[in-house]
Amino acid sequence: MVEERVEVIKLKVGMSDPQGKLIPRGVRENMSAEIADGVSTFSFKNGRNTKRFAMIVIELEKQRGANDTIYNQRLQKIITKYPDKTKEEIRDLILSQLKQMGINAKEYGR
Repeated sequence: MVEERVEVIKLKVGMSDPQGKLIPRGVRENMSAEIADGVSTFSFKNGRNTKRFAMIVIELEKQRGANDTIYNQRLQKIITKYPDKTKEEIRDLILSQLKQMGINAKEYGR
């Protein structure tokens, strides 16, 4: 039996939120993302911040009529679908969205 390996982009971002909307104010947090074609998973070093971030994203999606994000409590990860997007497009989209939210983000590696 031959298993096919899927190439993923691993992204590590250090961030802080001066407004305190997504991450408590004054806290430096590390977000890890694994991105494949059409899907990505996110998690923060602190599991509470992962859940907080997920609930905000899910609520924003409900307001616009989308249902692309789920939060997996057991894994403490956020899973988001990006239909018809490549992993490079998703990476660029994530980084631009963080900047639009006013989050101070610094990419550590891919």
